[in-house]
Amino acid sequence: MKPTATPKLIYSKDADWRYATGMDVSDPHLCYIDSNGKSHGLVGPLEFAIAQRESYLDHLHSYEELGELLKKRDAQPSKAEYAYQLILTDPNGLPKEIDVAEDFPSSLFSILSERGFKLTPQSGSVFPNRAFKTDNELEKLRHVQQVNTTAFHYLRRILAASKAQPDGTLIWQGNTLTSEIAQAEMNKTLLDGGCTGFNGGPIVASAAQGAVPHERGSGPIQAGELIVVDCFPQHSNFYNGDLTRTFIKGKPSNAQYKLYDTVRTMQAKALEMIAPQVDGATIHKAMVDGFAEAGYATGKTDDEAYYGYFHGTGHAVGLEVHDPATPRISQGESILQPGHVVTVEPGLYYPPSTHNDVMGGVRIEDIVTITENGMENITDLPKDDSFWIIS
Repeated sequence: MKPTATPKLIYSKDADWRYATGMDVSDPHLCYIDSNGKSHGLVGPLEFAIAQRESYLDHLHSYEELGELLKKRDAQPSKAEYAYQLILTDPNGLPKEIDVAEDFPSSLFSILSERGFKLTPQSGSVFPNRAFKTDNELEKLRHVQQVNTTAFHYLRRILAASKAQPDGTLIWQGNTLTSEIAQAEMNKTLLDGGCTGFNGGPIVASAAQGAVPHERGSGPIQAGELIVVDCFPQHSNFYNGDLTRTFIKGKPSNAQYKLYDTVRTMQAKALEMIAPQVDGATIHKAMVDGFAEAGYATGKTDDEAYYGYFHGTGHAVGLEVHDPATPRISQGESILQPGHVVTVEPGLYYPPSTHNDVMGGVRIEDIVTITENGMENITDLPKDDSFWIIS
C-alpha cells in the first residue's frame, strides 16, 4: 500500500481485512498499516499456513512470535497488548494518531486511547482508495457479474418452461413454482460458478411483494404478474455482483408494459448521463423528475407504505454489495471519477391501491465503471421485450 500520513489499525474479518490482506479468515484478526504503508497481520495457527500461501501482507506475524515480545515487556497476552505490539513495529516510532473503523471494538478503543493514542473512527472504510478499483479488481467484478448473469438466464428458462394453470399458478417440473424454488435454483447456478455467498438473496418477488424493493419474495409465482429479480452474490474472489431484472410470464397489460418501459427509458437516460466529474445527485434528480413527468407519483399511504420512486439510483459495489461512502447516485453530492464502480438501478413500486392502473414493482439494474472518457457497463443481460416478456 501507499505510505499513509495516518496509520490504520484493523480488527476485522470482513471487507477491510480482505482489502488489506487478500485472504479470508473465520474470525476477526488484527492488522496494522504502518506510516510507510506496510501491512502487519497477526494470524492464528488455524490459518497461518493459508496466510503464508495466499495473503499479500508485507509482514505476517504469529501469536508465538508476538508472545515472546510481550514477555520481554512483562505484558499479559490480550487483544490490546497484541495490537500495541503491532503498533510498536512502526518504523517511524509510535504514532500520535491511528485511523480505525467505525465499528472498531470499544474495549480495544478504550485501552489504546488510555495508552495515549488518538484513535479516529472512519466512516465506512479505513481505506478511502477502496472506492477506486484497480484493473485486477475490475476483472473480478466482471467475472462475478457474468456468473450472476448466468443465473438470470437459467431462471428465465425455468419461467419459460413453466405452465400457467387457470388460476395463474405456474407449474414447473410437476410442482408449483414458488419464489423459494426460484431462489434455490439460482443459487445452485451461482455455486457452480464459484460463488460462496448469497448475501441473503436473491430476491424473487412477484405481484404485491415486488412493490417492496427489498422484499425477498415467498410463495407461488403467478402468471400475468410483474416479477422483480435482484441477485447480489459474493464470489470466492471476494467481490460482489449486483443485478436486477423484471420479468412477466404471459402478455403484460398496457399499464404493466408502460411501467416497465418507463423504468427502462429512465435507466437508459441515467446511463447516458454517467461520465467523469458528473455529480451523482444530478443524475438522481433527473430520475426523480423524469418519473414525475411521466405521471408516476411518489409518496406514502395513510398506513406508511411507500410508493413510486423512493430509493437512490445507485451505490458503490465491490468487496461489499453496498461499498461504503462513495460513489453513489442519490441525494447528496458524489462526484463520479475514473475507477469508481456503481450500480444504476431506478425503479417504480406500487402496492395495492396506490396506482389506479397497475400493482407491483419494476426495477432494472446494471453495474458500470467510470472510465477516463465515460463509462463501461460491465453487465451483459438484455432488457428488451423479447427477454422480459416470457410466453
